[in-house]
Amino acid sequence: IVHAHTWFSDGGVAYEIYKKYKIPYIIAIRNTDLNLFFKYLFYLKGYGANILINSSQIIFISSIYSNRFKQINYLKKLHSSIDEKIVIIPNGVDEFWINNVKERAVGTKFPLRLLYIGNFSSNKNVIRLLKAIDILNQSELCYNLKIVGKGGRQEKKIINYVKTKKYFHFLGEVKDKDILKDLFANTDIFTMPSKTETFGLVYIEALSQGIPVLFSENEGIDGTYENIGEAVNPFDVYDIINGIKKITLNYDKYN
Repeated sequence: IVHAHTWFSDGGVAYEIYKKYKIPYIIAIRNTDLNLFFKYLFYLKGYGANILINSSQIIFISSIYSNRFKQINYLKKLHSSIDEKIVIIPNGVDEFWINNVKERAVGTKFPLRLLYIGNFSSNKNVIRLLKAIDILNQSELCYNLKIVGKGGRQEKKIINYVKTKKYFHFLGEVKDKDILKDLFANTDIFTMPSKTETFGLVYIEALSQGIPVLFSENEGIDGTYENIGEAVNPFDVYDIINGIKKITLNYDKYN
């Protein structure tokens, strides 16, 4: 059997192998499949449909993407032949976080400690997050943000943006899980309002450490759990601000 990690790039290879050798294949449908390949490379839609029809199973990492997929008009004609093949299998969290689950944090005091972990591509939307915190801190220092990660086209821009402001702390890449656990232990809210997100395993890591999360509506883990934080419009700085404020005001109510 062939496991194709994505619908189009890997799924195309799996489909060609299937046509030539009749080896069955399964595919996973991810962020770039729906938000890039299917949306913009319209000339591949028919080929993409053939990949689906001939697959043995179609895996989604999150329910939000499965629901979005089922609403695509172009694909509705395929539902009778592919619906029974669709399953949702979320990404699994590293055993380290399972073995080090932390009780829910309660009570906060200003300034609140925010944390971002990820790369610095434009998709991760860090610049809007920084602008939101700038605005929140205009009247008084209410929030600090620790920024962990490396890579992506906006890395230099982000480093330059934060280096003159005392409430931003750029830590670079951190791989050691014990250090990451300590960072979570000193965090009040995890913030990652990505533009698009297949799942976002780091949200689950934060939740395992008892921390409410700020995430993007209709992306990633939205709909997977209830009452874990706030979903926001990632393209609206003021919606990001309102999400952070709401978590702050209702901190002890999240589960």
